[in-house]
Amino acid sequence: CNTHFWAIPYKGGGGPILVAPLNKSFRVPPHCKNLLNGHTRPVEALDFSPIHPSLLASGGDDGRVIVWSIPDEGPKHAADISSAAFHSSIGRHSVRQLLWHPFLRGGLVSTESDTSVRFFDLEAEKQASCFSLPNPPNCACFSGDGNALVMTGKDGKVRIFDLRSGSMVDESNRNDEKWDLNRQICFRNMSGNDFDETSIITTGSNLSSRRIVSTWDIRKMGQSSIETLSLDSGIGTLFPSVCPSTNLLVLSSKGDCTIRFFNLIDGNLRECNSYKAEGEGLRGGAMIPTSLHTRETGKVEILRYLRMTPKVIEEIRFYLPRSDNLKGYFADDVYKPFVRPKVSADSVTKYLSDFNWTMEWETVSLYTPNSIPLSQKPVEVKKGPT
Repeated sequence: CNTHFWAIPYKGGGGPILVAPLNKSFRVPPHCKNLLNGHTRPVEALDFSPIHPSLLASGGDDGRVIVWSIPDEGPKHAADISSAAFHSSIGRHSVRQLLWHPFLRGGLVSTESDTSVRFFDLEAEKQASCFSLPNPPNCACFSGDGNALVMTGKDGKVRIFDLRSGSMVDESNRNDEKWDLNRQICFRNMSGNDFDETSIITTGSNLSSRRIVSTWDIRKMGQSSIETLSLDSGIGTLFPSVCPSTNLLVLSSKGDCTIRFFNLIDGNLRECNSYKAEGEGLRGGAMIPTSLHTRETGKVEILRYLRMTPKVIEEIRFYLPRSDNLKGYFADDVYKPFVRPKVSADSVTKYLSDFNWTMEWETVSLYTPNSIPLSQKPVEVKKGPT
């Protein structure tokens, strides 16, 4: 999902996709017709563009990569591949994951079942580059600066590949114990008023079949992880999400009713209260990205999460308890400013050819105008008995 829409693979022949606006509640009819029908086999990958919220990329077992342009109110009728904004066939191999580049307009990366990684330039409607990995990854994500791809694999290692050359530039040292790492996410950690280098969070399982979560320093991949926590003996894959404003790590997994929360402080994990939903277990979930219109800062809302079960997709909102006399202030002790890549006007082709290219960062704050930060609240002096 993004700040405007959510999307899921839907039941039916081929690979239909259901897309709907976040602010709309409705019952899906038994024979829903407002579907995106561009794939001939099941869809394995979906990703919304962080720059253009109306663009949705999809990939499936049919080897197709399709980019859809979604209307503001969601699809009103069925759409096939002829109405897609872009489509490409990569051959007989399945598309496993799609990643929009965080700051390049029209930059889209696909990972495939044959270890190929392709970088598409959608503005030029072509494939800009392609390279192969030494072994199939379980998951891929961009580094915090967008210049590298971070991969995890079944050998328990985290590998970093340069996006331009396709060569491996670093890997973790995991010789003491074999782990199966399933998922990872990169984020820019904040310490005090300074932003440090990109950190990495991985989830997986160890030899004892216990699910684990680890944090890594991208500058010290040859060393051990900063911290590793053994959680439980569950069998579902743990999916991590990080809120950049609150440094809150969210862990969920298929089949579980529990959503775990951890506070990230200098790469260390401090467990918070968990949320346990009633009814059926999770089939899928996603954290709604942080923005001014997806967080009620006046009520100290720290997270919005979409939880999918076999029968319903529900939005869950989490709030930090505060006394009534504090709710009139902006909680600057909770909502910290965070950085993100500044959208570049350069093309994917220029980025790949210019090795001296440098990116710019921008600072984002959830501060609402005309509100008083809590740190500036007047000190109340209580008078004692006279």
